[in-house]
Amino acid sequence: MKVTIKVQGENEVLKELNNITEKDIQKLNNDIKNAAIYCMGEAKRNVSRPYPQGAVDTGQLMNSITIEERIGENQINYLIGTNVNYAPYVEYGTRPHFPPVQALMEWVKRHARGSKSLFGKDDTRKVAYAIAFTISKRGTTPRPFLRPAFILAKNKLLLDLEKI
Repeated sequence: MKVTIKVQGENEVLKELNNITEKDIQKLNNDIKNAAIYCMGEAKRNVSRPYPQGAVDTGQLMNSITIEERIGENQINYLIGTNVNYAPYVEYGTRPHFPPVQALMEWVKRHARGSKSLFGKDDTRKVAYAIAFTISKRGTTPRPFLRPAFILAKNKLLLDLEKI
């Protein structure tokens, strides 16, 4: 079996590549870095949206979203992400499971808005069990924060690259 590939416009592409200057490369690197910074900001903004889209409880997830610059031979990579172990469960949601009730009790206490008179210790436990039961039947809803930020940053970068 023989495969033949014909490239059209090769000479024009090579000519354009030869015209790229150091200034053009620096502009490209700046645009990519700006897109990474934009992506990080959008991811933090997405996490901090009001309920039900957002996912701020203690602020740990939002504060952990960072950029890491990796410089290699003839390349620069920017990694945007988080190191908290529960981030994928926020981004993608979960299947039904029975979560630890003690952790939910702490969540209920934080979200009772200081109304100790409304929730005694037994009431807090009951509310936590009710939430755990619901999660055991439905799972948790995805609250995407990083993927939508990446899509926005990618589109912004493509628009910036078209200007070059």
